[in-house]
This record gives sequence, C-alpha cells and structure tokens, in this order.
Amino acid sequence: MPNPRSLAPMAVLVAAAAMASAAWAAGVTFTQTPTPDDYVAAYPARAAAEAVGGVANIDCQAAANGSLTDCKVVSETPEGYGFGAAALSLSAKIRLSLPAGASREVAIPLRFVPPPRTAEAVFENRQGPGPYYPERASRAHAGGEARLECQLSGDGSLKDCRVINEAPDRMGFGDAAMKMAEKRWLTAVPKMVDGKPLAKETVRVTVPFRP
Repeated sequence: MPNPRSLAPMAVLVAAAAMASAAWAAGVTFTQTPTPDDYVAAYPARAAAEAVGGVANIDCQAAANGSLTDCKVVSETPEGYGFGAAALSLSAKIRLSLPAGASREVAIPLRFVPPPRTAEAVFENRQGPGPYYPERASRAHAGGEARLECQLSGDGSLKDCRVINEAPDRMGFGDAAMKMAEKRWLTAVPKMVDGKPLAKETVRVTVPFRP
C-alpha cells in the first residue's frame, strides 16, 4: 500500500484550486484550508491502496465566524471509495470570510488526486538496457538514469510514456528508456488488488544505466 503521506501535496493543491473557484462563485474567500497532514488522515484507505482519485461535493452552512456546520454530501465520484466521508471530515478544517459577516449556504467541491506510484523497472532476462544502451553514452563509458511516467497495464507493459527527467542530459538515456518500454524490453510489476493486477494505473519508473 502506498504511503498516504505521499498523496497529500498534490491532493491539497488540486483541492485548494477547486475550493478557490467555489469561493469565488459564492462571493466568499477562504481564510483556512486543510493542511497536507489533514489530507493524509482523511484520504480513504481503499482509494490510497488502489491509487484512485475522486471528487466529492459538499453543501455546508457557513456561520458568521467562518466555520462550516451542517455539511452534507451532495455527490461523490467514484462511489464506494469514501471520498464523501473524507470531504466531510475535512470541512472542519475550512474557514471562510463572509461578506459583512453574514451566514450563508456554500457549495464546496473537493478533488482528491493521488500522485503516480513508483514502480520497479524490470529488464528482459535481467540484461539491463542491453542493445538499447545509448551509443554516445557507451562510447564515453558513461552511466546515468532516466525517469519515465507511463500507463502500466496488468500484463506489465508500459504505454504512453513520457520522460520526466534524465541525468546526465544529452546522453540519450531518456530516448533509450522510451524505446525499451515500447519494445517491452522494459516492464514493471503491476499493483495487486484482491489478488488481481490492476488493469491500468499511472506509474513512474526509474531506469538505471550502468556501463
């Protein structure tokens, strides 16, 4: 199961943007929003285990002091993962500034987006980069690494990859890693849920190159 703490920063950023939009629409501003640790505590366990994100919309009564009361879940997507309950628990961490101190009903969307899981690179027959080692790096006897973000299928194949970073630059490690994924020389181990591999998930894979 991924460490829920790693889920917090991205969830906070996305939820904050969604809440800011809601505040503008309601004519109020937020003076306090949940912290990363608050999101760690609230993120639904099953959603964290399966790297599932979601959206919950709640309606609350905003008191004159900015606190939220009488909150209720209007909708949650996907259902059954607990995002509605998570949003309700986070409502206690939200404070608003209301025009003229008047109380009013507000609608607040909260979006939960887990970051990609880090998956272990698996090379065909344990041969490492093999024939895909960049020629320029090979001539210079240089090592390095590339980091990819891909869609990992249940069979271990990596699709729709992009290079996040490579080091050192301009040695061809990123292009080599992309080619290895395309040719299935590079695969990864899918996450198992209830004894079955996930059909599709976003992962990040670090590909080492050793001369």
